[in-house]
Amino acid sequence: NCKIHGEYKLLLSQNGELYLDFDNYYFNYLKKDVRKGKRTTYWLFVTSYCNMHCAHCILDIDQPLFQTMNDDDFEDVLSKYQKHKFTFTGGEPTLHPNLAKYISRARKAGFIAQIATNGLKLSDLTYLKTLKDAGLQEVRISTDSLGRIKFKAHDARIVNKRIKALENLKSLNIKTILSPIIYKHNNEQHLIECLDYAASNPFVAEISVSGFTWSGKGKSYPKEACIMPDEITDIINNDYIKGERKDLFVLNKYIHTIISLIDIELCFNTQILIFARKSGNLT
Repeated sequence: NCKIHGEYKLLLSQNGELYLDFDNYYFNYLKKDVRKGKRTTYWLFVTSYCNMHCAHCILDIDQPLFQTMNDDDFEDVLSKYQKHKFTFTGGEPTLHPNLAKYISRARKAGFIAQIATNGLKLSDLTYLKTLKDAGLQEVRISTDSLGRIKFKAHDARIVNKRIKALENLKSLNIKTILSPIIYKHNNEQHLIECLDYAASNPFVAEISVSGFTWSGKGKSYPKEACIMPDEITDIINNDYIKGERKDLFVLNKYIHTIISLIDIELCFNTQILIFARKSGNLT
């Protein structure tokens, strides 16, 4: 119930008792004595500009919240945070004219260098080589379709550029994180599409899934397009695992206990699954 946006309801989980048990374990046991933990990654919003204008974007590039980062800004960040991972993002970070220079400076200072991108400029192999030569180690590429699943917001040209970008990342053996954005009643099977792609492509190291968020330009979409993490886990369980749903809650209790013991901070309430790749399949 929000004073600005009114009242609405969204489903947290189809697995009420299991979810409530996990929720209680996380917040009333693991997080009872709240510690932020160690931060392992800092996200650098280097530009508010983007080469796409998505109606479903959680930001509004027409009314940016930040300015383009300049060299003094970047040097200030380097001096404050040591030995972490930098994720260069935006807007679209590949539009920043000094991105390669910033990656190089970060690597020399001992940082891991990652970019979070829509992938369009990475369809240019020469440009991607420039970033790799500067020290780029990881790429997080956002997707909503890889061609098999039609997504009405994008035409084939954008999908084809993303697929070309993935081919280039594979050819240069750059660690890649697929970052699918899932919209309820729209492209849920894109998550399975990403898993199938990762099964036979070892350069894909992670799949970091986000549900659609009703904010920014995304407010043009119905609130019903929002999907919660547990619903996303349902999709994987129903289409890929075929096991007992309760086992995934037990797994997450173990994983979050370990994360808590080694004192790592997570940015969001997250469910985590671990896949093993064998003979072109994921288990």
